[in-house]
Amino acid sequence: MNKDPICALCTPPGKGALAVIRLSGRGTRQIARAVAPFLPKKLITQKVYIGEIKDEDQVIDQVVLTYFAEGHSFTGEETVEISCHGGDLIYSEILKLLISVGARPAERGEFSFRAFMNGKMDLVQAEGLHQLIESQNKQAKQTALYQLQGRFSGELDILETKWLDILSRLEADIDFSLEGLGTFSSSEVKKSLIELESQIQNVLSRYRPFESLQKGFTVGLFGPSNVGKSTLFNRLIDEDKSIVTDSAGTTRDVVEGFFSEKRLVLKDTAGFRESEEKAEKIGQKKTKELFSQADFRLLILDGSAPLPSDFKLYGESFQKGWVVWTKKDLCQGLTRKELFSFAQARFPVFFGKASFNDTFFLSSLTGEGVEELRNKLVSLNENSDVLVSNLRHFKNLQVMQESLSKALALLKDSGGERDIISLELREGLLALYEITGKQLDDRILDNIFQQFCIGK
Repeated sequence: MNKDPICALCTPPGKGALAVIRLSGRGTRQIARAVAPFLPKKLITQKVYIGEIKDEDQVIDQVVLTYFAEGHSFTGEETVEISCHGGDLIYSEILKLLISVGARPAERGEFSFRAFMNGKMDLVQAEGLHQLIESQNKQAKQTALYQLQGRFSGELDILETKWLDILSRLEADIDFSLEGLGTFSSSEVKKSLIELESQIQNVLSRYRPFESLQKGFTVGLFGPSNVGKSTLFNRLIDEDKSIVTDSAGTTRDVVEGFFSEKRLVLKDTAGFRESEEKAEKIGQKKTKELFSQADFRLLILDGSAPLPSDFKLYGESFQKGWVVWTKKDLCQGLTRKELFSFAQARFPVFFGKASFNDTFFLSSLTGEGVEELRNKLVSLNENSDVLVSNLRHFKNLQVMQESLSKALALLKDSGGERDIISLELREGLLALYEITGKQLDDRILDNIFQQFCIGK
């Protein structure tokens, strides 16, 4: 790795109270002393020094300079950070001066790349840092912070330890079996692989694309026509955005609204029903697309009307969704429990998957029960346990899961040929190492760090 001294502005360019310049690499002290003659002969790590940066006899600015010894800085290299007054002219002159005495301009992500190469962070944490900088809302920030702090890396460490244990026992057993001393039985191998597969599945289930986190938690409102989706939508976002009429099929397009500081994105959709009207059919096509893409679903049903006879279109709802019965003001005699019991008796296959706690009975007209639903949605978003948000990580986890599935199939079909199973597990282990950066193609590294900004 190239250790020549690099420098860059680490704060956003433009006018401001302060700007921070980072200088890192071999010879940092000598370069710093050349531009900051006020520095003492012996520099103490993480100590702040105050004085004037000069170009020959010309003072550029009075600065605050912090020194970091090798091993104690962000990059792991000897580093100096210079806090100067903000403004293009000041920091530009300091950067030119640093370059004139031996530093070079840093490339995109070069400081973070050096931190990775020097073992100050693994690749997962480096990518988490990039996502943290790009975060646009609280949940995206929190997920990126977990990644930077090593929460996901910790899960991978556990997987790696167990993976290596199984692989080493398996390969040791190959040698022992030649002498009739095998100790790792097929049942033990199977049990270990199933446990590992379950752990990976748990991690995969906590994936949500970072782009999705950035946009906010999407909740789609689905259901038959004329059940009150648009009225409820308007109530939840506290805005008359969707058109509401007594006629079925009013909503022809996906209508978007926000609440909870724009972290929750609500989408009203065209109702499912048989129709030959062209615009309505296009609307229903968009509804079906959103049905598969939404982070969460609300199945809206009319509590005052007979239940629809065909639930085929809603078969996936309970994988990630709730049922909401509307128009409670029209059926005051019914309770939520009675309505739920009736639905279970009428459609046991469909409603058998539902939990009573995940059903709501409300009136969009009077507002009864709406606030409870809104609070539950906010709580759902805030408590969602997202661990993986990077597509590259997700794809490699899928490769790991696939290698375990193949190993289990081989164990079943071939009677347990350990050498072939071992090869499959090695493929999965390589995928794990690609996530953390223990083994990675240089082109992938370049692609990752070139997404960073200069100065980071």
